[in-house]
Amino acid sequence: MIRSLFYSIGLLSLSLGVSFVIHANMGAGPWDALAVGESRLFHLTIGTCIFLNGCILIGVNAFLLKERPRWLAALSIFLIGQLVDFWLTPTM
Repeated sequence: MIRSLFYSIGLLSLSLGVSFVIHANMGAGPWDALAVGESRLFHLTIGTCIFLNGCILIGVNAFLLKERPRWLAALSIFLIGQLVDFWLTPTM
C-alpha cells in the first residue's frame, strides 16, 4: 500500500515537472522535446506522443531482447502521458 502511494506521488510529480518545463519554454529534455515536436507536427497532444514513443521503445526493446513486451511499463507511460495532458490542459 505504501509503495503504491509513493509510486503515485512519483508519477504525479514527474508529470507536473515535465509540464512546468514545457510550459516555461526552458528547453525540455530530449524525449519531452521529441514529444512536443511530434505534437506540433501531427496535431496530437503531448501526452499522446509521450505514450506512442514509449510504446515504440517497449516494442523495440522486446524485439531486441526476444521477449514479450512488458505491458505494465506501457501502463505507466500511459499514466504519465495522461497526467502531462492533464497538467497542460489549462495552458494549451
